[in-house]
Amino acid sequence: MAVLTRITDFIPNTLIVSQEVDDEFNQLVNILSGVSTNKDALIKYSDGSGAVLRVDQLGAGLIQQWLQNGSVKSRINNNGSFESIAGPALAASQTITAPLTIDGSPDIILKANGQIVGYPRKIFSSTTSVGNVGAGLDSLHSFSLPAASLATDGDSIDWTSSGSLATAGPHNRRWVFSIGGQTIRDTGNISLTNNALWTTIINAVRVSDTTIRCSFMMNAGGSNVGATNFFTYGWNALLTVSSLMSNGQTILVQAEDANAANDNITQNLSTIYLTQTA
Repeated sequence: MAVLTRITDFIPNTLIVSQEVDDEFNQLVNILSGVSTNKDALIKYSDGSGAVLRVDQLGAGLIQQWLQNGSVKSRINNNGSFESIAGPALAASQTITAPLTIDGSPDIILKANGQIVGYPRKIFSSTTSVGNVGAGLDSLHSFSLPAASLATDGDSIDWTSSGSLATAGPHNRRWVFSIGGQTIRDTGNISLTNNALWTTIINAVRVSDTTIRCSFMMNAGGSNVGATNFFTYGWNALLTVSSLMSNGQTILVQAEDANAANDNITQNLSTIYLTQTA
């Protein structure tokens, strides 16, 4: 395929042959009517501000269409959005209407809530330092998991919490971890030495609309390897909660010091990742 070129140079005061005129105009007509088999259109234009090609739709129809063998493959709609027939529309604001599927093995699917199906996304993070106050359980970090976050069986959250213990001690310390008002684990009173650290890792997986399976791992104690009064704990719990689709679920860490010392248990880190399977 070649670009459009002149066939005949017309010379002033020279007889114009009708066939030569026909050949010149037929090039244009054939390209514009879609029947050219040996010429294609190439428009070149050098300008600092002007467009190479302008198309002005004065009516309500499409602005442009691109076809392959007579079949429409993509188009620019009247509102300025670009739409691939095989995929989503790209609006004039550059926003793609979710879900967006990127072809692959497996496909990558981006949902309207920002989740990529099958991939964890951080939905909460806090480094605020919060300590216990006096006697009784006190709330440390908390997060309200929105309704329908765990929308499909197999959806899950990975929840990490950590903090420190004050230098006063040893004291009996207690932690309670819960979701939706249901206790994942109540450690009971644990005697731990001073100048210590604690960390928990919790994985919560939707089993049904009202059931969550939780695994729990906690380490607490001396900040050095081999320190005394080091505590490690593992647990697995099946919890019944209110409808995960209809209700938000509060994720909560609580703690208390049996000696009622303020800030004896401090939480200074929380991260929660959500993974959706569909």
